[in-house]
Amino acid sequence: MTTSTAYDSAAQAYAEAVREFVALAPSPAEREAGGRMPAGDLAARAERLVPLSAELTRTGASQLTHHDPNLRMQTATGLLAKALTDLEVGARLLQAAVDDGTVMPARGPGGVRTLPLAAPGEIEKNLQLLLGAADARAAKPGRRSVMPADTATARSQISQVIDETLDSIEGRAAGTGQSGLSGLMALGIGQVVNAATVVGLDVAGALGSAEKVNRLYGLVSDYVVQAYNSVLALVGPSLATVIAQQVIGWINDVVAGEQFRQLLEKLYETGQTSQFLAQVVGTSQADLRYYSIALQGLDGLRNNFDKQMAMVDKLLAAFRLVSLAAVVALPQGTVLVAAAYLVLTGYTVLAGADYVDARKMRLIDRVPGVREVVEANLAG
Repeated sequence: MTTSTAYDSAAQAYAEAVREFVALAPSPAEREAGGRMPAGDLAARAERLVPLSAELTRTGASQLTHHDPNLRMQTATGLLAKALTDLEVGARLLQAAVDDGTVMPARGPGGVRTLPLAAPGEIEKNLQLLLGAADARAAKPGRRSVMPADTATARSQISQVIDETLDSIEGRAAGTGQSGLSGLMALGIGQVVNAATVVGLDVAGALGSAEKVNRLYGLVSDYVVQAYNSVLALVGPSLATVIAQQVIGWINDVVAGEQFRQLLEKLYETGQTSQFLAQVVGTSQADLRYYSIALQGLDGLRNNFDKQMAMVDKLLAAFRLVSLAAVVALPQGTVLVAAAYLVLTGYTVLAGADYVDARKMRLIDRVPGVREVVEANLAG
C-alpha cells in the first residue's frame, strides 16, 4: 500500500468514526435544552476512535515526505485540522464527565464552567480539511486566473503580488508566533523549561498516567495527547527538540525588548528576497502565461498559509482550555500546554520560513515558496 493510499484509508476511517461520535453527543444547542451525553456509549465510541487517531497521525507524518509538494502542503493542513478535531472530542468527553457527576474544578464564582463546544458543522469543516489532503490534486486554482494584458502590466502586477505575499506571510507568522510566545510567558518560564525537556519524547509516558477518576477522564487525557502528537508530527521529534530550545531563546529576545516581527524579518530576509525577485522579474523573457501561473502560485501560498495559521491560533486556545480544565485527568496539564505551545510556535516560524523560501531557515522544505514559484516560472 502506498503512503498516499494508507493516508486515504486512515483519514476516511477516522472521519467516519468522528462523525459517529459527534452524532451521539448532543450539540451545544441540545445541551442548553437539557440534553445529556450518554456517558457509557460515548466512552465506547471514543475508545474505538483512539487507534484510528493514532494511525492517521502516523500515516500523515509519512506523507509529509511525499514527492508531490501539493500533497505535502495539504497533509500539513490536515494534521492541524486533525489536532483540532481530537481536542473537540476531548472537550466533549470532558463535558460528559461533568454531566455524569464527576466534579471538575470550579472556574470562578459561577462554579464549573460549561466548555464552549464547537458545532458539528465546524467539526465537519475540519474533517473536510484533513480529507482534502488525501486528494490534493483536486484543489481549486487560485483566484488570479486572468492572463495579464502585456509584459509591462504582468511585471508590475507580479512585483506587487510578490511584496504583498512576502509581507502577508511574515506578518501572519509574527502575529501567531507572538501569541504563542505570550502564552508561554503567561505559563511561566519554569514550566516552559520543564516542557522543553519532554518535547520530542513520548509525552504520555513522560508526564505520567492520568488519575483514573473515571473512564471518561482517562479518555480526555488520551485525546489531548493525540492532538499533541498530531502537532508534533508536523516537525518530527528530533527537530521539535531543537526548535523548542530556540523558542525559549526567542522568549528571552522578546523579554529583552526585541519585536518578534523584526526578529522574523532578520530570519526570513524578506527584504533581500524582494530585491532579488525584482531583478528576476525585470529581466524575465517569460511568456505571459507563466506570469499567470506564478500569480496563481503566489495566491495559493498566501491562502494556504493563512488557513494554517488560523488553525494554529485555534489550537493555541483549545490546548489551553481543554488541558488546563482537565486537571484531574492531566495532573501536569500546564507542562503539556507549554509543550504544545513550544511546538506550535516553532512550527509557525518554520512554516513561514518554508513559504517565503528563507535561506537561513531551511529546516523543513514542504512547499515551493515565494522565491521558488517566481524563479521556476520567470527566471532564465
